[in-house]
Amino acid sequence: MMTSVSSPAVIHSRFSPATMPARLLERTFVQRTKLAARLEEIFAESARSGSKHNVLLAGPRGIGKSHLVTLVYHRLKQNPELQGRLAFAFLREDEWGVNSYLDLLVRILRALHQETRETAKAEAVILPLGDLPRSRAEQEAWTHIERLLNGRTLLVIVENFASMLANLGEAGQRQWRALMQNHPCWCLLATTPVLSGDISLQEAPFYGFFEVHHLEALSAEESLDLFHRLATVYDGEASADTPESRARVGAIHHLAGGNHRVLVMFYDHLRHEAPGEILAPLLKTLDALTPYYQAQIEKLSPQQRKIVGFLCERRSAVNVKTIAAGCFLGHSTAAGQLKHLLEARYVRVTRIGRESFYEMAEPLFRISVEVAAYGAERLRLLVGFLRYWFSGAERKEMFGGPIGEVVSRYHQTRDERVLLELPLELRMLIQPQGSG
Repeated sequence: MMTSVSSPAVIHSRFSPATMPARLLERTFVQRTKLAARLEEIFAESARSGSKHNVLLAGPRGIGKSHLVTLVYHRLKQNPELQGRLAFAFLREDEWGVNSYLDLLVRILRALHQETRETAKAEAVILPLGDLPRSRAEQEAWTHIERLLNGRTLLVIVENFASMLANLGEAGQRQWRALMQNHPCWCLLATTPVLSGDISLQEAPFYGFFEVHHLEALSAEESLDLFHRLATVYDGEASADTPESRARVGAIHHLAGGNHRVLVMFYDHLRHEAPGEILAPLLKTLDALTPYYQAQIEKLSPQQRKIVGFLCERRSAVNVKTIAAGCFLGHSTAAGQLKHLLEARYVRVTRIGRESFYEMAEPLFRISVEVAAYGAERLRLLVGFLRYWFSGAERKEMFGGPIGEVVSRYHQTRDERVLLELPLELRMLIQPQGSG
């Protein structure tokens, strides 16, 4: 039996994996074993040779980007072959102070000193830069960085890269790109929620600069693996693998949309509840996620917020025409905004023939909005459905009234558009029965 986590200071951080010890990162790492190994080799090769590599990991918040880059960072640091060859500047998520090229150089300089725990030396170098003209300060900052590198390759790890590029502006981006071309000691490992124009447009300084990897959500099996690993870490042994536990995790996986962060939050609450009880941890998770979802909505444009609100209220998948009419938008405007929401994975699309039907990608996102507006009564109904997740006989008993009519029409026609009249969580209950 493995030793469980006993110290309250050692936790599986839901928002800051960089604060987690390397051992805990490894023990709770799922899904991306091959990608992590590839990233290790890419940057080890960058340190060994003159060929430098740059990688961008794209995926929505909570999908596990920070966990992955922090794990790779620890593996590279612990590789004895790379000692004296690779220097690290780990710029943590949401570097609020980077608003110019000089800010970036200063932040890298400070991060290099933090790696050697010499923060006092960093301030002694950085503070005098404020008295110099901007161009002179930039040159001095780079000179200090180059001196610290002493011939090593510089690996800069940047989270929320698109936001940093936006803050730098085109002029700052071009300065940074030129510096990397003139001093080919750089390699970048970056993450971003979306591929912004600063990355994807052909005229942008960083266009074509990265090897891009799009990170996918966890599958139901991978979610089960994560729950087993968390149980091993916290309770000393993996949870029992039973049909009931698989059904329970399957329900949670569906609600979370395979989002790593949300799944961990669910586990935190579930492990303190009675077996089979879903409502209490679901309410606790929704309460904990409210600020998280509010922050996601605040990042959207007014038109995108309107569409998200409409989809949350509508509950079922709808086409562009319905969304445009319901939000008082032109068809092309609604289609354009939906494209952005789809790229950022706020919504998901089901394409049937030439028509596209949109709904929220994370059912929990919609449910959190619904509970805030209408209270927990609808949530209790949802939990009732979830408790019958894989029980065919009980599922038949519950599908009466309007729901039963939809199910009957689906069985008669096998037309998926019929099922789109139902919320996603109910379709997930029906479709295994229909496909069997």
